[in-house]
Amino acid sequence: MWFNDESSFLLWEFNLAVGYVQINWELEMSLGVCAEFGGSLFKPLVGEALSRLNAVIQHPNALHSDNVMAYDNVVSALEKSCQFHQDSIDSAQVIPAWLNCLPIKGDLIEAKVVHDQLCSMVERSDSELLGPNNQYLPKIVSVFAEVLCAGKDLATEQTAGRMINLLRQLQQTLPPATLASS
Repeated sequence: MWFNDESSFLLWEFNLAVGYVQINWELEMSLGVCAEFGGSLFKPLVGEALSRLNAVIQHPNALHSDNVMAYDNVVSALEKSCQFHQDSIDSAQVIPAWLNCLPIKGDLIEAKVVHDQLCSMVERSDSELLGPNNQYLPKIVSVFAEVLCAGKDLATEQTAGRMINLLRQLQQTLPPATLASS
């Protein structure tokens, strides 16, 4: 199949990816690539992509061992949609949904990328990630703990160091009651 321009290819790729009912990690990964590199061509498709990604995340067999790679790629694609198309999504709804999928553990390459992005969001005090009155902080601390306990598998050495520094900062700046709930 030949394409006249990038938008034709992007639309074909997107329709191919969202047209499959079964979980297929290569196709789910293509949604992440579209979100990251599709720019304005992907913007009109973000809503549909989020709907499809959510359907995969909510699928009863999403975390089955046969599907874990696809699930991790869907979580990564969700993060890329948030990162590159924040103006086109309801961040207050999508970012907490993404956070609830963490940590990812099947695709170790994607895990490192996604957990690094989580660190970046915490470092910049992303209000959608932290939530009103820091309500998502316990989940963030829990994710950090799980990632750090996994050793070098789920985060690079640099990301692990950033997580440790963030946990120290949180310990110094937050009231003990807030940390206790974490």
